[in-house]
This record gives sequence, C-alpha cells and structure tokens, in this order.
Amino acid sequence: MSTINNYITSSCVISNNSVYKNGVLVYENKNADLSAFLLSVYQHFELNYPRFYKMDNLSKLGWLTSEILLKDSFEKDKYKPEEVGVILSNANASLDSDKKYLASVADIPSPALFVYTLPNIMIGEICIRNKFKGEDAFFVAEKFDANFTAGYVGDLLNTNVIKTAICGWVDVLNEDYKSALFLVEKEEKQHAAIFNADNMTAIFEGDKKDHSLTTPPVFIAGVGVITAIGNNVTECLESFEKGQSGMGEITLMNTIHKNQLPVAEIKLTNEELAEKTGLSPGLSRNMYLSLVAAKEALDDAAIPNLDSLRLGFVSANSVGGMDKSEDFFIEFLKDNTKGKLKNIYDHECGSVTEVVADKLGITDYMTTISTACSSSANAVFYGARLIKNDMLDVVVAGGTDALTKFTLNGFNTLMILDKEFCKPFDENRQGLNLGEGAGYVVLVSDKVAKTLSKPIYCKLSGYNNSNDAYHQTASSPEGTGSYLAMQGALNKAGLQTSDINYINLHGTGTPNNDSAEGTAINRLFEKDFPPMSSTKSFTGHTLGASGGVEAVFSVLAIKHGLIYPNLRFETPMHELPFTPETKFLKGQNIKHVMSNSFGFGGNCTSLIFSEV
Repeated sequence: MSTINNYITSSCVISNNSVYKNGVLVYENKNADLSAFLLSVYQHFELNYPRFYKMDNLSKLGWLTSEILLKDSFEKDKYKPEEVGVILSNANASLDSDKKYLASVADIPSPALFVYTLPNIMIGEICIRNKFKGEDAFFVAEKFDANFTAGYVGDLLNTNVIKTAICGWVDVLNEDYKSALFLVEKEEKQHAAIFNADNMTAIFEGDKKDHSLTTPPVFIAGVGVITAIGNNVTECLESFEKGQSGMGEITLMNTIHKNQLPVAEIKLTNEELAEKTGLSPGLSRNMYLSLVAAKEALDDAAIPNLDSLRLGFVSANSVGGMDKSEDFFIEFLKDNTKGKLKNIYDHECGSVTEVVADKLGITDYMTTISTACSSSANAVFYGARLIKNDMLDVVVAGGTDALTKFTLNGFNTLMILDKEFCKPFDENRQGLNLGEGAGYVVLVSDKVAKTLSKPIYCKLSGYNNSNDAYHQTASSPEGTGSYLAMQGALNKAGLQTSDINYINLHGTGTPNNDSAEGTAINRLFEKDFPPMSSTKSFTGHTLGASGGVEAVFSVLAIKHGLIYPNLRFETPMHELPFTPETKFLKGQNIKHVMSNSFGFGGNCTSLIFSEV
C-alpha cells in the first residue's frame, strides 16, 4: 500500500526572545520582557491589525507566530476558506491570564472567575485575520505531543476534511513561553520536510532550549460526599458493603413521572437540609447538598492555620438553581402577575458556588465549571493545576447537582431513562436512573501536606480532558474521546495500563455510553483489564456531581483497598472481552485508580489517583 505523504512547507518557532523562520533566526530582542518583546515583534515585521492590542499575551504569541509562518510562504488563493484548518495545543490554557486577573482583583472579596477558553480566542484571531473556515481544534496536553499532532492532522488531510493545516504548540505562563507552528500541505515544495513526528520534534527543539515546566505533586487531604446511599462518607461505605442501592420512587418532586421512573433521591427534605447546613430555608437544593459535602471534606482535611493559606473553591454543577425557577413558573404561567421573583434570582450555576464559598469562608478564589457530566471531574483537575502553578495552597474541588423536573423531562425526552433500576455494562441495559448528590475532595500542595497531623489519602497523579465532538449528546461509537482522555491521563501520570488496579467506570447504563466506553477500554487496555465497576448502579447518574462523587469513591478505594460491585449485572456485553466486578471486595492492593467522567458534547475526562 502506498504511503500518503503530507509536507511541512513552512515553520515558525518563537521562544527565549527569539524568532525562527524555517530554522533560521530572523529576529531577537534579548532585553525585553514578554509583553515588550511581543510588541517589538509586531512592529519589526510591520504588521497591521488593530485587534492585536486587545489580545492577551497567549493570543498575541500564537497570532504573531501564525503571521510569520504564513508570510511569503502561503498561497492563500489556492484554497477555499473551508479547506484551511487550525489545530493547536498547550499545557496551561488560560492560567497566565487567570493569574493576572487575580492580581487585579486582589483587594476584592471573593473574586468570581469563569475560565474563558482563551486558546480558542487565539484560534479565532488567526481565522478572523485570514478568513479561514475549516476544521479547528484546541487540545490541552502536558507537553508538545508530535505523535498525536501528526496523527490527528494527518487524518484530517488524508480524508480530505481539509487540504492544508496550521498546527502546533502555543503556551504562556508568566515569562515562560514557547510557540512552534507548522504549515502542512499536500504538495511537496522546495525545502519542504515530510510531515511526521520526528521532523516536527526536530523543528520544535531547534532553539536548543527546554521550556518544559516542573509539575509539583498535588495531594488529597480530605473527602466529603452526600448521595442517595448515604449522607456522608461513612454511610456511603456502609451501603456499598451491604449492596444497598439508592434507587426508588420519586417522593420529593411533584411530577407526572411519579410511580413511573425510578430515581436516586437523597433521603432528606430541603427543610431538613437547611437545618443541617445552617443555611436559610427556601434556597436551591443544590446549595444545601454542596455545602454538606464540601464542609465534610474541609473538616476531614483538618488543615492547621487555614486562614494563613491561599484557599480556593472550584465547584461544578449543571442545573444551578433550576429547582427554584421551576417553582416560580408554576405560578407565573397561571397568572403572569404571580410568582416569587426571588426563586429565579439564583438560577445560574455560579450562584450555588458563591453561596457555599461564603458559608465556608473562602474568599481568596472561587470559580464555577459546567461541562455537563464531566463538570466536577474537570473541577478537580483544574483545582490541581491552580496548586501546581502556585496560585493557591488549598482547593476544595468537586461538584453538586440536585434532581429537577427539567433534567428528568429532558433525559426522558432523549429516551435514555430506564423504567427499572439501571444495570450498567449489561447486554440488556435499557438506560440510566437520574440521581442527585455532591462530592468534594480537598487538594493540597506538598508544603501543606507536610503540616498535616493525619495521613493524606493519596495524590492526583494523572488527568486529561478530550473531546471527540461527535454529537450533542451521544458518544462516538469508537469511544474516541473516552480513549484519548484515558490515554492522556495515563501519560500524565507516567503509568502503563497494567499499573491501574481499578477503574471507576462512567457506566451510565445507556446502550451508547457503555458501548463507547467499553470499546475505548478494550482498545487501550487490550489484555490488561483491571477490575472495574460503575458506582452509578448505587447512586444513579448525578450529572454534574458525578465526577466529584466518584473521585471521593476512588480515593476511598485506595485508602481502604476497596473494589465496588456493579449491581444488577447479569449478561456480558457481546462485543466486550471483560465484565464488571459484581462483589464488594475489601483488603485489595489498590495503588492506582482511574475514574472516568464522560459528558454531553463529547467532553470526556479521566482522573487517576495514586497511592503515595
């Protein structure tokens, strides 16, 4: 079979106050700081683009590199706008701008910060300037992965999704920065190099300077959880050992689906939760659940001199205060002069975070993440990155979600709810059961870990977020996003598949999700299948809370040597060579646990927790 070759027809590397075009030093300004250097590059190459002055440093660096890359090298008229793709990656996403933002609001209590996808803004600036409309993508990775880039971009070119691509790496954190972009075309030109990992690596490293950043460890010092199987960590562990699931009939919502669709409710009313938390009555149920679990986790960590440390709260959810908004519309739709407006005041997801952070006394940093069912898994590893980059010392990270009519009706409309108790990874599975809950871990730096009087649980050794962008709600049949998330987490942790001792499956019980996740596991692990199970067979699918809840269960698996059972499993899936564990196992040698959380829109995240 003949090999399809694509070619690097132009390259540009900017680092260490130097600019290289096709391997030749074309400009340097050794005495300038990053901002001044970028401005001098803009002026030296006589560029004219008013939007440049509105960009942050990351976007400026990427945009400048693309301009120099294309200058005198790109025959734009040869291609239609939709035939040109832009595929970039970096390690730090928007952290550099986040740090500058925090410095600017240092005197303001509780700065609420949403994480803007600044790398996507950078791609947007490149496309706006050049009117490119082809495939574009951005990946967060620990370091420049030439093999992945060569494979991903090569597939786009070889399948004619695009005809030419700008790809590579653009990263900024403080004064540590590097960009390396490649123009890849199907036509071989003079001095072109074959587009492969070796040639990209040679160009990337051509400036002879290693800009890789050290990544200090992040430890788990405390855990807290509330679900349908228990109001705290101890009760949940007891339910696991007894094999008692939390599914049952709907009792706390007034819905037409009562006695028809089982759910996994927490066995406390809002009034009982208000009394338990000390919050005012009449608030969103999400606020109560979040505070119960977050406070348990912080109390469990027992960190001395907490007031002297930089403390953050990274919390996730997907429904916000929607349960109270539903109360408003019941009266409002009957009479548009009725309805209590206070019920919609806290509708947005960020309100839940703000109320809980205030009650916990967290004023240094807080932010809300909402990426569907991977939300709180993303919150956990975003919290870890804040610590690794010395922005915070301690982070309470995880998420919460309460049952609402909107989510129940929405998932029912998608026809993925099981009218019986769900049975993940069973050949005859029919769908998921919705649940509610909250789960948080307390992440601490190495410095803080050394001050603790009680042993730490474990460390967060690996994490990765990938997106296959296959469908708004369905996973790709090949499990591409799942595969990339698990593979990336293993690479981050420096582990092999044979090192994983237990997988806490995403395992929703829907035909599509379980098949996609199983296919990805089969592809990645091959014959090294560790014990695995879906704890959603106990708790139901807690949506935005699931990553946090299952992070807690994963941490406890390492501490106590546990493997949880996959309830109601009977018939193996015909396409998979493995089956989930069906017994509660204690005293196991659990050193590394992988926890999967895969969300709508292809947003897939894997976390790896490791024994210290």
